[in-house]
Amino acid sequence: KDNNVWAFVLKNTYRPSLLKAQFDFIASNPPWLAMSSFPAARYKDQLESLIESYRVTPSGQSRHHMEIATLFSIHCATHYLKNGGSFAFVQPRVILNGDQHDPLRRSKFLYIAPITVEHLWDLIDVEPLFKRPACVIFGRTSEDPLGFPNELPCTAFRGNPFKNMEYREKEPLKLTTLGQKSSYSDSEHGYLEATTRYLDGFRQGADIMPRRAVIVDIQGRKDAAILSIRTAQAEILNWNNKSPWNEIELDGTIERQYVFNTLKSDVVLPFTSGNHVYAALPVRIHEGIFEILGVSELARLGHTRAKRWFQ
Repeated sequence: KDNNVWAFVLKNTYRPSLLKAQFDFIASNPPWLAMSSFPAARYKDQLESLIESYRVTPSGQSRHHMEIATLFSIHCATHYLKNGGSFAFVQPRVILNGDQHDPLRRSKFLYIAPITVEHLWDLIDVEPLFKRPACVIFGRTSEDPLGFPNELPCTAFRGNPFKNMEYREKEPLKLTTLGQKSSYSDSEHGYLEATTRYLDGFRQGADIMPRRAVIVDIQGRKDAAILSIRTAQAEILNWNNKSPWNEIELDGTIERQYVFNTLKSDVVLPFTSGNHVYAALPVRIHEGIFEILGVSELARLGHTRAKRWFQ
C-alpha cells in the first residue's frame, strides 16, 4: 500500500558508489511502467529529475507516457558497466515508434550516457509472452558512443517460447525523422517502391472512433477463418481515449473478413510507416469501394459472430 517496491528500486538506483563501473555485462527486464502510473510522491520527483538529466523528456502530452524501463536501462548501463561492458535489456516494443521515446531514438542521452545500441531482437510474433509487444536491445558502453544508429540490425523471432521457436535476420531497421516525429521501420514493411494507385483519390485517412471498440489484438492463429479478438492492449493503455469510451473492453470471436490491417496516423511518415494494427470493421469491399454493413445485413449473410460483435 506504500509502494515499497518502487521505493526499494529507487534506493538501489541511487546507490551506485560501491558498484559503479564494476560489471562486464548486465542483462535485465526492467519494470514497464509509464510515469503517469506513479502517484505524486518524492520518488516520482526523483524519476522526473533523472529523465531530465538524461535529456530524454518527451514533449507535450507524450511526457506522461514515458516508460521508466528505458530510463532504468540507460541509468544502469551508465553507472554499473565498465567501459566496454555489454548489456541486454528487455523493452516495450513501443520504443521503436512511440512519440514518448523520440528523444531516446535520437540519442539525446549521449552527452552523459556513453551507450551504443548494436542489435535488436524483435519479439512481436512470439506468443505467449507479455501483454504488450516486446523487444530486446543489445549494446555496450564505450569512449566513442553512437547511441541508437540510423540503421539498427534486427533479428526477428516467432513461435511459442515453451515449444518451438524460429528466428531470422531481417533487414536493418531504419530511423526516419520528420520534425518532432521519428520512427524505426524495416524495408520489408512500409517502404514505397512505386507511386500508390490511390494518390489521385486520396483526401484524408479514416476517423475511426471509438478506438477501444475498433482496434483489436488477435489471440491465437491469425490465419484462422474465425478469429479470437479482444480490445487492443495498446488502446486500453492509451490515455488519449476519453470518457465514456475509455471504459470499453471487448472480447469475442469474429469472421476473418471483418478484421483489417490498419495504419494509424502516428506511425505514418514520409516514404515509410511503422507497424500496422488490426481493426474490426462492419464493412466489405465491393469493386474497390467500402460498403458499411448493418446488423440485419450481417445476419442475412449468416455472419453471426460479426453481428454479435458489432451489436
